Amino acid sequence: MNAVANSAELREAYNECVPLLTAYSTELGQNGALQAGYAYVLKHEGASLDPAQRKVIDNALRDFRLAGVDLGPADKARYCEVAQRLAQLATKFSENVLDAGRAYTRSVTDGAELAGLPANAVDRAAADAREANQPGWLFKLDQPTYMTVMASAESRQLRRDIYEAWVTRASELAERRAIRQQSAHRRHPARCAMSLPAWWVSTISPTMHWPRAWPRAASRC
Repeated sequence: MNAVANSAELREAYNECVPLLTAYSTELGQNGALQAGYAYVLKHEGASLDPAQRKVIDNALRDFRLAGVDLGPADKARYCEVAQRLAQLATKFSENVLDAGRAYTRSVTDGAELAGLPANAVDRAAADAREANQPGWLFKLDQPTYMTVMASAESRQLRRDIYEAWVTRASELAERRAIRQQSAHRRHPARCAMSLPAWWVSTISPTMHWPRAWPRAASRC
């Protein structure tokens, strides 16, 4: 809802909830008793589980590991601090991208550029142009418009303009670069606490196959 119906009031409420949701998810991921329950099922019933059930258990145990369940009290507290800051940075980053998308428009005055687009998209662009007191059609940079143009527009130039605008949203903001740098910096102590070889391991692990024994990388931190 925050991404598609964003307003000042909703954004404020969302930002108030981010620390609570982050604290909940971190606490859940570091819950040793819950992890022990999954481990018990794997140990005592693993052989009788079908592949899908076994995958659910394996993924859950992996996620506990990535959430720092095996860390000591001090490292767990540090992990929670880093998780909170990363959540704040991610939220701010998303807001910058959303605001940049809202600020962009692509004007069309030649009807030939509209070839291939569905009638509802053309009508919406015409209405947006009238609202902005501009001639022709006006395309905004929201996801429905982006998907429609990329999938249906026959105009290569229109597709290119919308695509380039989409993938470079907020790239002109110095704040965006600062947020990316801070995010990388914050991930470093988190991965060191868990002795992961790099911060990106915890990011791509859910989609990759990794050995059960993580490489020890404390000396790299």
